[in-house]
This record gives sequence, structure tokens and C-alpha cells, in this order.
Amino acid sequence: MKLAIYGGTFDPIHHGHLIIAREALETLGPDEVIFVPARVSPFKKTTPVASGEIRLSMLRAAIENEIGFAVDEASLRLQRDHLTLRGQIQTRCPALFLNFVGNRLSTQGITNVISELRKDAKIERHVTPHMLRHTVATLLLRNGVDIRVVQEFLGHSSIATTQRYTHISKEHLISVLKTSHPSFNLRSNIWLRQGEATDRLDRYSQKC
Repeated sequence: MKLAIYGGTFDPIHHGHLIIAREALETLGPDEVIFVPARVSPFKKTTPVASGEIRLSMLRAAIENEIGFAVDEASLRLQRDHLTLRGQIQTRCPALFLNFVGNRLSTQGITNVISELRKDAKIERHVTPHMLRHTVATLLLRNGVDIRVVQEFLGHSSIATTQRYTHISKEHLISVLKTSHPSFNLRSNIWLRQGEATDRLDRYSQKC
């Protein structure tokens, strides 16, 4: 099954969210678009006004009559449960994710977690944390997010590091332009007609 994940605080969900989800359903062709409500947005300095349960209720009501849409209710609940348990751990470390001794989860620790999840999901391909970062950066840039926002989100000290991801977005841009730009379609039609005319001349020459 092919799924499209649509994350956001949805505080509140509005027509813009639904339009984007419908467009994703039509252009990407997934079996389902899963709305994943986030507890806090990484792009906003303020916390959501509505509680998680209210935002879930609004999401359910908004997609009730939509075909191919679903709400991931577990993610918000898991985020809440993790924060509750995290608050009960006595440690001087302010990190959100800790290892078994109460220190910040290291890069190697994250790699080990992803490796275990990959095995549980029976994914044969090797998956690394960098691949996830690379995917996030590429998708953000493809969807028009300012490169400086992506730089801050990824924690790059230099924007030159972030610019490594832009060539992939440019390739995507060229691909979209080739399939959608009117002048390209016009040239394609001209080439097609020229080819048809050449075929007719060849057939006529053979008859003569």
C-alpha cells in the first residue's frame, strides 16, 4: 500500500490543507493520505491554541466525507505520552530523547534505533538518519520552503551546506517544466506533426 503522510498542527484545519491533500491524492496516486497532527510545529514560535483532542476532533469532522483520507490519532497520543514520561525522568540533561543512562541520545544511538525499526518492518534496504534528513530537506525545498528556513531546521552553520540539496530540487523543477510548460507541449506537438508529415511524404514517395 502506498501512503502519503501529511503532517502539521492543523490548528485549525482549513480548506488550504484539504486542497493540498486532494492535490497529493490526485498527482502522487497514493492509496491514502494520512493526516498526522503534530503537538508543536517546528516552524512556529507559538504553541497550538487548541488542545490535541480538539484538533483531532476537527480533523475527523473535516475529512468525514473525503475518500482516501485518514487521521493518525496514535502519533499525537504517543507524543503526549512521551512528554509525560520524559518529565518523570530525573536528569540534568534537557534533551527530549534520552538513552538508557539518562544522557542525550547520540547519533549512533539514533542509528541503532532506526536499524531495529528497519528490521522489525522487514525493510531490506540500509536506512540511515542522514537519509531521513536528506529526504526532509529535499521535500521542504521542493515545496517552496525558503532555503534559510531549511538551514535552520537542519542546524547547518553555513548555508553552503544546505545548498547541496538544491540541485535535486532543480532536477525536479526541470522535470515538472518539461511535462507542464505550455511551450514544451507546443514544441512536442510541432515535432509530432513534423514526424507525421515526414511519414506521409515517405509513403507518397514509395507509391510514386
